[in-house]
Amino acid sequence: MECPVVCGDTVFWLSSELESYTRIDPYVATFDVREECTQIIPLPKEAILNFFDTLGIAKREGKSLCLIHYSTSSWVFGLWLLKKTSDSVVGWAKVREISLAQMGFMGEPCFVSYVNLIEVATTTLLVFTIYGKVYSYSTKNGEVLKKLASLPISYFPKLIPYSNTLRPCGEQEELSEAI
Repeated sequence: MECPVVCGDTVFWLSSELESYTRIDPYVATFDVREECTQIIPLPKEAILNFFDTLGIAKREGKSLCLIHYSTSSWVFGLWLLKKTSDSVVGWAKVREISLAQMGFMGEPCFVSYVNLIEVATTTLLVFTIYGKVYSYSTKNGEVLKKLASLPISYFPKLIPYSNTLRPCGEQEELSEAI
């Protein structure tokens, strides 16, 4: 399981089955803290293409769970929101596609090893890694791609977002601004 995402009273985890050699399709596991129940949500069939695709989950606009799928065959990021229908059935709705070509990547294929959405002030950034370099792209205004960093330690890095949001600050901790 990947890093958890908390939306309201529910914790979500993305299975890491895409990276294993099993035949189980990836899924999202949920745990509702209030109801104390779990659920397995299959991913949309269109979001699972091949072994080298990259998946991630994140909170979108502070309230909705978003599945991020990067397709290595089309060089496209797909953003899917988890929605509940009127009859309380949970499913995925594709809300956006963003291609690496529209961001300025041309030429040889790009292997994306990490994807996430980060909300900063009034914009949402798509953050991803390509061969040890970290990039961001504004999903709200389509701002040009920015290289954030080069990571010399790994060719296929995975970033681990961290936010100590599940408990208040203790005596030894202080609130700080993001770097």
